[in-house]
Amino acid sequence: MDLELKYLKLKEHFKNAKVIESCAELIGWDERTNMPPQGADLRALQNSALSKLHHDLVTDSWLGDALVELASASVNLPDDSDICVNVREWIRVFNRANKIPVTLVQEFSKTFVYSQQAWQEARSQNNFVLFQPWLEKIIDLKRQEAKCLANGQVSYDALLDDYEPGATSIELDSIFYPLKDSIIKVLRSCSKENNRSLILGNYPEQKQKIFSEIIAGYCGFDFNAGRLDTTAHPFCCGIGPGDCRITTRFNPADFS
Repeated sequence: MDLELKYLKLKEHFKNAKVIESCAELIGWDERTNMPPQGADLRALQNSALSKLHHDLVTDSWLGDALVELASASVNLPDDSDICVNVREWIRVFNRANKIPVTLVQEFSKTFVYSQQAWQEARSQNNFVLFQPWLEKIIDLKRQEAKCLANGQVSYDALLDDYEPGATSIELDSIFYPLKDSIIKVLRSCSKENNRSLILGNYPEQKQKIFSEIIAGYCGFDFNAGRLDTTAHPFCCGIGPGDCRITTRFNPADFS
């Protein structure tokens, strides 16, 4: 099999994995914007099933040899070529996923759904105790994941790789610590001079939503390729190309 065919076979395989990932992202968005509270049990099962499908795909037994072969066959290509860039990422995903048991992946997927529901209830009642056991469970599961991945690394670095591949806590400290003092000074200055009288008042939610959509449009957000919804805790997620979901929340007495 020539280089191009090897590449296309792997590309199709990892595309299927990304489709599963996209489905999980979509039901995660729905959970935090539309899902009724009694839907949590089914959503936890759905999330768990999708996480297993994704894990099975990216740890498929034939991938290891196929990735090594493609990496070897593409050694003379430019490092920034599509093939080389994708192969490096696929190898990273494959190696990382193989270190984490699928049972742990599924358990976290279910726990995340229930913890989200508990957090929303705790927030509405201003009662941390409702969320505390779920937070403790999430931390425990993430520590288990870090232990699987660490291989001599600092636990935080092992988890950081999901968000900033290759970065370390030492590198981040070298960036953020020099900024700390100046940022604190700016925040203190802003808090002293902050006049909130303009933003406190009567601002109907529907008008706030219209205003938010106008501002998003000015910023270049394409509502033919995305949407704005409300949620308990604002977030943004990319379902995939042409589908970006942004969320917010409104307080009619506080425009901020």
